[in-house]
Amino acid sequence: MLLTVKEKGSHCLKNINLGQKFFECLNCSCIVHEKCFKISHAEIINSHFYCFSCKGSISKRYNPFKTLISDHQDESNDDPLIMKVSQTLQSCESFSTNELNKHLSDSLKSYGGMLFLNIDGNKSNFDHFATELSRLEVKFPVIGLAETNIEPDESSV
Repeated sequence: MLLTVKEKGSHCLKNINLGQKFFECLNCSCIVHEKCFKISHAEIINSHFYCFSCKGSISKRYNPFKTLISDHQDESNDDPLIMKVSQTLQSCESFSTNELNKHLSDSLKSYGGMLFLNIDGNKSNFDHFATELSRLEVKFPVIGLAETNIEPDESSV
C-alpha cells in the first residue's frame, strides 16, 4: 500500500514514512509499524493482520491447505480437491456447547448420524475427547476414532 498522506501508527503515534513497512488491520484499517508489531499485541489470524482491539472478534481457522492455493486470479493450476478442502475449512463455524447441542439434536433427528474423529494421540487425547463428548446432550449411535500417530511396532493396533 502506497501512502500519499502522512499517517501515524496507531500504537506508537509516530509518522509512517514512504517505504516504511507496516501492517493494516483488515477489520478497522488501523496501522501498526512493523517494528511495533510485537509490542502492539497485534496478531496474524487466518493469514490476515488484526490489531489488538479487533483480534478477539476473529475466529481462528485451521487450514493447512491455504498456502498451497494461488493468490492470483488464474486458479487453473490449483488442485480442485485441495481447493474444495480449503474452502470447506475456511467456511467452518464455531459453536458454543449450547449451540452445538441444538444443532446436533436437530441434525440427528432429521438425518441420524455418527461421530468420526482422528484423535491424533489416543494416549494423550482420549480423556479430553471423553470429557468434551460428555458435555454434549446428543448421544451418537456410532462413534469412530482413528489414530494416525502410530509407531511402526504398533501398526497392528
